[in-house]
Amino acid sequence: MSWHAAGERCNLFGGHLISLQNRNELDALASRLRSGLSYWTDINDINKEGEFLSHTTNSKAPFLHFSKTEPNNFFNEDCVLLKPDMEMNDFPCNVLENFICELKAE
Repeated sequence: MSWHAAGERCNLFGGHLISLQNRNELDALASRLRSGLSYWTDINDINKEGEFLSHTTNSKAPFLHFSKTEPNNFFNEDCVLLKPDMEMNDFPCNVLENFICELKAE
């Protein structure tokens, strides 16, 4: 799904796209994901290039782990993808990718 569609799907379930808070969360997630796949995060710089915000909180993204050559906005890339190597990449929001919904525990 596109980044926008994935976020809407998560909202239907009362959640949001995954919002990584720190390295420990990234490491815990890495041990549970299928290898070779990429996943949308809730991070984007749609409003201002280079200012990465959490779509969930509309605040500065608390944790970023970009690849060495990223972010580069190569194709007007505004949404952040978590790649199979667990590094982040700014990516076109309309590309169809996997996603993870984060839900609050009750």
